Amino acid sequence: MLPEIELYLGYEVMYHRTKKIDYQKYVFEGSNKILIEFSTVNEEPISDIIFDLKANGFQPIIAHAERYLYLTNEDYHVIKNTGCIIQVNSGSILGETGGNYKKRAYLLLKEGLVDIIASDAHHHDKRKPNLIKALKKIKKYNIEKKMKE
Repeated sequence: MLPEIELYLGYEVMYHRTKKIDYQKYVFEGSNKILIEFSTVNEEPISDIIFDLKANGFQPIIAHAERYLYLTNEDYHVIKNTGCIIQVNSGSILGETGGNYKKRAYLLLKEGLVDIIASDAHHHDKRKPNLIKALKKIKKYNIEKKMKE
């Protein structure tokens, strides 16, 4: 039996420090949720940005949170405690994007901070949809229970 799935049209928005972005244009259809990604190279004040988005009525979803290696474990807890939704990529769980991202993804999963696992699929040849493989992998380690709590 397949799980119930609801699909919504939405966008992943890259945060730009110097650009004014009309975030309302990019929310998920019929909601205030916005999937936002940050630089993996230039350190961003992610918790402050999340706080500002929340103050402006948005429900931020932090895209591929495992990629922001400049964040500490405490930073992730602060971000989560603001009410932000945290997403990690299935490719990171499977180790397809490098060991550092895999380690960080598992840390976030074990800490119970992950709300969403996404494929980040861009094409059927590159970054393939591999959600089932990732879910089987975390099930092997009994991590999926923490995601539901």
